[in-house]
Amino acid sequence: MSDSSSSAESNEIEVLDQLTGMFQAAHEAVLAAESNALDSAIKAGTILLSIRGRIAGSMKAWMAKHMPNVGVSTYKLYLQLADPDNRRMIEAARKTNPHLSINAARKLLVVKPRPKKKPETTITDEQLIAALTARGVDWFVTHMPEGWRASLQARLRGPVLRAVAAAHPNARMKNVVKLVHSADQPTVHH
Repeated sequence: MSDSSSSAESNEIEVLDQLTGMFQAAHEAVLAAESNALDSAIKAGTILLSIRGRIAGSMKAWMAKHMPNVGVSTYKLYLQLADPDNRRMIEAARKTNPHLSINAARKLLVVKPRPKKKPETTITDEQLIAALTARGVDWFVTHMPEGWRASLQARLRGPVLRAVAAAHPNARMKNVVKLVHSADQPTVHH
């Protein structure tokens, strides 16, 4: 390796080191700016809290009249960041991340709603039978779920025919079927 190639390589390393240092400084400036932006947002929110305590109407109407260039979501964010309880959470988070941004602070404060659990209504077979018994057959026939009537009739057709045939052993089957179908049908109220 010649001195000129060694010198060029050494020069390239120095340039990379300088560029790396410059990048690191620029990145630190970005982080500091984000942290300063959070400080400014909290200060703006503190001032808005003071204003809110001094106005008679709604904050939204006041902002629309006096600060039309500030969006509703922006001033609400400032108020949220300045809230004393939220500020405590933000300051606690800054102990581990001194360059906390507005976006990171907002994410700290967002509480995801928990899905509502449906109450578990587990009843035993005995409780169900007791409830249906208390309501009675007429109630059940009136309130049975859609499609159950046809299913019950299909299941009971054979046993009913056999019972009627046993009660009338000398009747022909076609007369037994007529007998079963001519029996009073229960009145159903929907």
